[in-house]
Amino acid sequence: MMISIKILIAAALVAGTVSSADASELSWIKANGVCAGGYPDSCANAEECTYTGVGPCSANETAPKWHLATTFVGLAFVADGYSTDFENLAEVIKPKSGAEGFRKAEDDQTGGGGKYAYAMAANMFGTSDTAYGYGGFASYLNTGTTDISINRNTFYGFSDYDTNFQTPDEYDICTSPMTGATCGPKVTFKPGAYKFSLFGNNLGDDWASAIAGFNTAGNTKTHMGFRMKIEAKAITFDKVTLNGGTDIANIGETDVTSIVIANADTELKYTFPKNFNYGKASTMEDDGDAGLKTGAIKVVVSMEGKTALHIDYLFPMDKVGTNGDQYFVYDPEITAGKAGTNGAGQLAASGFVAVVVAAVSQLF
Repeated sequence: MMISIKILIAAALVAGTVSSADASELSWIKANGVCAGGYPDSCANAEECTYTGVGPCSANETAPKWHLATTFVGLAFVADGYSTDFENLAEVIKPKSGAEGFRKAEDDQTGGGGKYAYAMAANMFGTSDTAYGYGGFASYLNTGTTDISINRNTFYGFSDYDTNFQTPDEYDICTSPMTGATCGPKVTFKPGAYKFSLFGNNLGDDWASAIAGFNTAGNTKTHMGFRMKIEAKAITFDKVTLNGGTDIANIGETDVTSIVIANADTELKYTFPKNFNYGKASTMEDDGDAGLKTGAIKVVVSMEGKTALHIDYLFPMDKVGTNGDQYFVYDPEITAGKAGTNGAGQLAASGFVAVVVAAVSQLF
């Protein structure tokens, strides 16, 4: 059975509620020392509607004393050098005005040989049905006692610009790097693992011309980017290092393969594989694996203050920005453990999210 990967983050699952300075009533689910949570029923703004918290829970806790909050900031088309001149080298795409989006949270799901829970939310981006996108994020937590092994996921999305978000389409898509027309090997997630995947598609007859309009002399948009924000709640980051030891202050626009966030003797590690899958959106069901190709992704990371950082997932325009009929999927990884163990200790979280970014650049 395939694991239903849903879209964009959101409320997490049944359990208790907890108050914090930024999230007054979060709902939490606990599994193997990990608590994952979010807003249970309603959300008041884009941050709340894409809010997912993850933190360690001891044996007697139903909510974490501290957690890391992930939110979906937005998407943009960027040129080289955008990180130091964002105003001039990035074209930001805002969510569709008035769209409330799609949110759902469920527990006690089964698939891939195990048991899991997920939370999801998503929304449309842009102001016109001629050039737009659908964006989403889903988080998964292995709540069972056995490993889960998958190389495919079922993504839920919407292609109608005027959708009421009641009847999503379902897409069974390979999330492992392709080998020709064959889906790659399965990935195994341990109990308590938390991992995420991105899914996105471009829509609209005027997509190509709209994108071209973003380019000016010396300012060619090379990537379509999705920005996620990670913020520490009730703790501070002692140290953030990238690519095996480079301080975040010195990274610039270098392609990032890993992030290690340290607090006291605990480390949380994000790993970014360099490949993503993409294909033609309108024929994805008929094409199946034969319609998928594998491309290279770039990841840029920057600090926001002392307790938050931005992760920009950059998809090359020559792969996903050529017309309004494309989709893509991407799977980062998260592990946690005692400092110096490289995540092996499985302290609080370790892999099983499935961040489905139905990242759909809906332009204007």
